[in-house]
Amino acid sequence: MNLPSVSGMHDLVFTTRAGESMRYTLFIPSQIPRDGTQGLALVLHYGGQPSGFYGRALLEQLFLPTYSMLGAVMVAPVSMGGDWSSLANEQAVLELFAMIETSYNTDFARRLITGYSMGGVGTWHIISRHPEYFSAAIPISGFRCIPDKICDTPIFALHSRADSIFDFKQLEDLIDSLVSNGCNAKVDFIDDIGHYNIPAFAPLLERTIPWLDRIWGVLDE
Repeated sequence: MNLPSVSGMHDLVFTTRAGESMRYTLFIPSQIPRDGTQGLALVLHYGGQPSGFYGRALLEQLFLPTYSMLGAVMVAPVSMGGDWSSLANEQAVLELFAMIETSYNTDFARRLITGYSMGGVGTWHIISRHPEYFSAAIPISGFRCIPDKICDTPIFALHSRADSIFDFKQLEDLIDSLVSNGCNAKVDFIDDIGHYNIPAFAPLLERTIPWLDRIWGVLDE
């Protein structure tokens, strides 16, 4: 498959093995070494009725302004109906991720999964189903319980104590339970920010960079 080599945002369509079409936005940083050292981030969008290239706004509002220093390729797929926990969406995003990874020769040890709200829930779901696939997970403003024994992926959750949809105390209890069972899990909170104020999470997301760099080790290269 011929994919873009020019830096910037690209709105594209991927055909799954099942013959379904998944829209996605691909961000290519200024340098694409294709030498097996570059990180790759999967960004899962929030809920609603996804139209057009629905994941692009999340990249533009939150991830590109904050994570540009990491020099990672980023891919933001669009749900094919339903949430990210549906088998069709789960399989499609992993197929898409693998295709991007192969095409740009990114680092298998520098795989990030992240998402907002429904995408945060999807992040928890996918790492519970594929616990050794991603090297890091950063779910934002959305969560679901996973078994303590399935926590091979390091998790850094971000949440607002003022969230009107997902109770921060339940997330706090979930993280405490995971940590007490030896999982690499942590959470950072922000106050007085509503569930739908996505750009306001930039300061929290920025605080994940040292944590992610300890896993990826890209900033000193």
